[in-house]
Amino acid sequence: MSAGDPNHNLSKYWLQAQAAVASYVACMVPDFHDAEDVMQSVASAVIDKFDTYDPGRPFVAWAIGIARFEVLNYRRRNQNDRHIFSESAMSRIENAYTKVEPDIDRYRIALHHCMGRLAERGRKLIEMRYLHGLKTGRIAKRVGMTPAAVSAMLYRFRGALRNCMDTRLREGGRDA
Repeated sequence: MSAGDPNHNLSKYWLQAQAAVASYVACMVPDFHDAEDVMQSVASAVIDKFDTYDPGRPFVAWAIGIARFEVLNYRRRNQNDRHIFSESAMSRIENAYTKVEPDIDRYRIALHHCMGRLAERGRKLIEMRYLHGLKTGRIAKRVGMTPAAVSAMLYRFRGALRNCMDTRLREGGRDA
């Protein structure tokens, strides 16, 4: 595949945009597995429609536009789910993603760094809550704590992450 090959450009664009698009989809589709299915549909649609992409436009915005239609298809199939956003909310979230997209990598790198600085227990609690989507009561049962204690610890660890990330981003990525 040469640099002039359209498939090469698609791969390059998609690699740069995939995290932002996945984040947008995850925000719109509450179930992790459903979000993965929607992302597969988005990737397929991006491939199918790439010949209509105008290189004068930001690729992320274009791909999020495609993701929006795939999310709408998901919504139609799951219209009774109370976790689905309104059209205007989806539009505002889409606009926000296209605005913050240039900074997403900086935030992801800072988060990775700061998660590495948390105590193991903190990392595990944060991952159970936000990566796996477990509620505090379920986490409490798994770790042998009360839900109130888990909530308090999550509050402290989120604060530590926020402070670390603020410092890291303010200092341009140097150790916080």
